[in-house]
Amino acid sequence: SVLAYLRGTRAGYWMSVGLFAMALTGKSMPVTLPLVLLVLDVYPLRRLGPFAEGGPSVGGWWNPSARRIYLEKAPFLVLSAAATIMAVLARIEFGSLAEVNEVGWGARLAASVYALAFPLWKMVIPVGLSPLYDLRAALGRGPWPFVMAGTAVAGLTALAVARARRWPAFA
Repeated sequence: SVLAYLRGTRAGYWMSVGLFAMALTGKSMPVTLPLVLLVLDVYPLRRLGPFAEGGPSVGGWWNPSARRIYLEKAPFLVLSAAATIMAVLARIEFGSLAEVNEVGWGARLAASVYALAFPLWKMVIPVGLSPLYDLRAALGRGPWPFVMAGTAVAGLTALAVARARRWPAFA
């Protein structure tokens, strides 16, 4: 979807929307794509923000050109909203939506860090894949997966900050 969007053509745009819709049928993780596309519009595409190509009169956050860029994200946002609602309803039906008093804030913070590293791990070693991962099952494995995930997230963040000038796309 991102590659089709980067083509910058009308056909590429609609192909991106279609591929995004297909991605949402497999997992709810792609719901963040509209935000990713906005970030890409700022850098490296420079279509949005103060450093947009064409100078300050063309660039910006709220001018007509920027509003057109926001409007083109509408199909992505509608699909994201629908997928989010369906994912929450599925978790309610499955019984995996945990209450805050059932799982404390510390465990939720650990699970959030784990959730940042987990997709990267599954991408590198795609075994034991499932369309739905239960938070309680992850918490039942003990602290080590969370410690390793925190270490990986901290390391990748440090690398991104240290190399921001040399590798701006990674940052």
